[in-house]
Amino acid sequence: MNTDLAIAPNGDVIVVDTMDFSAKRYNAEGKWLMNYGQQGDTYGTFQRPKGIAIDKQGRIYAADRRNHRIEVFDANGKFIEEWKNVGSPTRLMITQDQYLWMSDADYNRFAKFDLNG
Repeated sequence: MNTDLAIAPNGDVIVVDTMDFSAKRYNAEGKWLMNYGQQGDTYGTFQRPKGIAIDKQGRIYAADRRNHRIEVFDANGKFIEEWKNVGSPTRLMITQDQYLWMSDADYNRFAKFDLNG
């Protein structure tokens, strides 16, 4: 089940697939390029990916609802870092001024982060 998508600066589309525990990257013509993550609870894996956002540098921010974290990847799929214990993130959005907004299913709130978490 696809739950969210984001458009990269180069036009690639990244789609969150909750049932496959991953995010899938396609080029602008729809050709599959790569997957981010797989099922798990270690860094670079997901239990319930829900939201996705991309910053101006092309870094990917993925909401992992059941692991209560946001994971950050580079444009090539390399894991960069995780932001732990942020609640239960469901949707992400990065604003023009490069702040990340997150909706949180556990606390019924929106939270604002700089891109350092």
